Amino acid sequence: MILETKNVILNLFKEKIKVVIFDMDGVLRIGNDIIDGANNIIPLLKEKLNINSIILTNECRYTNQYLRRNLINIGVNLEENTKIQTASNNISDFLKKKIKKTNKKVELVYVGEEGLEYSINKLTKYDNCVVHKINSKHEVEKDSLFYLVIGTVNNITIEMLENIIKWSKFNPKVLLTCEDKTDPASKCDFSLGLPCHLLHLLEHNVKLDGYSLGKPNPLLKSNILKLIRNNFNKKINEDEILFIGDTLYTDIRFAVESEFHSLLVLSGNTKKEILNKNNNIITPDYVLNSVKDIVEIIENI
Repeated sequence: MILETKNVILNLFKEKIKVVIFDMDGVLRIGNDIIDGANNIIPLLKEKLNINSIILTNECRYTNQYLRRNLINIGVNLEENTKIQTASNNISDFLKKKIKKTNKKVELVYVGEEGLEYSINKLTKYDNCVVHKINSKHEVEKDSLFYLVIGTVNNITIEMLENIIKWSKFNPKVLLTCEDKTDPASKCDFSLGLPCHLLHLLEHNVKLDGYSLGKPNPLLKSNILKLIRNNFNKKINEDEILFIGDTLYTDIRFAVESEFHSLLVLSGNTKKEILNKNNNIITPDYVLNSVKDIVEIIENI
């Protein structure tokens, strides 16, 4: 069932949109399962309407290279220049700017998986940056800038929580890769540890106020516009961008606050009954069941 009329969506793509930003989980895939219609939507947009695509995800556990291979392996056909921007990239971009602006030593400790580890460790190319492993000796120089980065983990352990408590004694600036409360593949069963889960488990032992650099952080807008400019060699205005996501409080809020067009799909975190609540402040411009609806609209142009 299509919740928006065919002509409304078709006119949007034909007359206004030059770049589509896709959320990944809940829009293109759920876990390792492709969502119906996601296989050819990116090349179809390029072929039929000359619309370029970017993937923006709050996933931080995996490297960009791994995610690209995973999407291709499950059947998502990507254009060669379709870039993936992850929550780990957002953290790295933010810290890179901080490191370059200061003459002080910057010390980092992180909780996370391979994707976050890869992005954080790249920062050691700067002479004033030191990266500690979470279980290394708990020491920080007195006058250094100290950041604790908390990402999503596959498993939460007591040792991990104890190490965070020990590092927190040095009064770190806490960065979170995202503020998501659930993942479409986890079905709210805590099968993975999101940053908010870790903070919740720690709240009786230590108070950590984290700053999330994932969607809907407004700093991402400039990063995305720069990525579009560098990748497609053109300047795109905000009203020429469409963000397609499955979550109101991250995806759609980011689109609304960035002044992009917003399209909510009901294939992930948000269900129709939640969307129909009258007290929602953040609402999408358009609603479809899934990306399959978009494919059906534009494939016969």
